[in-house]
Amino acid sequence: MLTIQGQRQFMPDSSEERVHRAESRYGAFRRSVMMPTHVRADGIEASTEDGVLQILVPKAAELHAKRIEVRVAGERGALAADDEALPPADA
Repeated sequence: MLTIQGQRQFMPDSSEERVHRAESRYGAFRRSVMMPTHVRADGIEASTEDGVLQILVPKAAELHAKRIEVRVAGERGALAADDEALPPADA
C-alpha cells in the first residue's frame, strides 16, 4: 500500500479582489492506494514541480516459469512441468 500525506497551505490571493468563496481546499490530507504485487517497492521515486506530485513506480521483473524434468519410473522419456513431452535423455 502506498500512502501519501501532506499539508496544503492556505494561500491568500495577492490581488486586491475580495474572495467570498475559495474553490481550492487547504489543510491536512492523506491518501492510500493499493499497489499491485508486481512492483519494485525499493525503486519508487517521487518528485514535485509547480505543485504537481509525480510518483514513479517501477514494475518488477516478470517471473518466468522454470522448466523441470520429471522422470517416470520404468520409462525412458520424461515429462516437463508444462505437460510437454521432452525427448529421451539419451537421444
